[in-house]
Amino acid sequence: MTKVICILLVLLSTSAHAQFKNLEDISSDALLDETQLVSEDPDKLEMIWWIPREYWIAVNAEDPTTSSDEMDDLLDLLEGFEIFAVVLGDINDFGGVNFTDSEATVDLFSVTYKETDLAFLDENDVPSNLRMVLDIMKPIMRNLLGPMGENINFVVAENPKDTSVIPIDLFGTDTLHLSLGDFHQKIELPLNAVIVEKKCPVNQTLYSGRWNYCPVHGKPLENQ
Repeated sequence: MTKVICILLVLLSTSAHAQFKNLEDISSDALLDETQLVSEDPDKLEMIWWIPREYWIAVNAEDPTTSSDEMDDLLDLLEGFEIFAVVLGDINDFGGVNFTDSEATVDLFSVTYKETDLAFLDENDVPSNLRMVLDIMKPIMRNLLGPMGENINFVVAENPKDTSVIPIDLFGTDTLHLSLGDFHQKIELPLNAVIVEKKCPVNQTLYSGRWNYCPVHGKPLENQ
């Protein structure tokens, strides 16, 4: 039975011949759905958010209030770095959250990409302009998410010594492994958000671009 399931998964889902979207056509919400990971543990609040460079491009494309020069400046600031946001806490008997302090939270966080553990910068080593951008984001997170946003910790990752794996390739075929204490997650690349959806030839319904066959009619899906 296990072999049958594996065969079905291979037939239904593959990214080997996927068509990719232009960066400006990627949905920021779809990116958020795949890059923001939240634990289902009822006794803990555990959240990891990977914020790729492409997220800012998608946000700006949907609401182009930032000039192209300003966007280029932001992307230049992110060059050579990956940004993550993490929150950790215990849910108490009254439904509130006892948040873990920043230092302990970051100490429990790790990211592995291409079998390489990314290195994290100490707060004082983050370039001043990038640190200013993150400082601007903190009150925004607090206003949006309340106490959870107030306790978000931004982590700046860079290549470890003598190894170059950054930037993380959204369009690649690797796996991103993320851990926050006992909360372990992985993100399979390429993200669904960057793949052009395929359509069913029977009723034109759109399905994930990873899929080869319509899960309803069993027909090969067609490129748009």
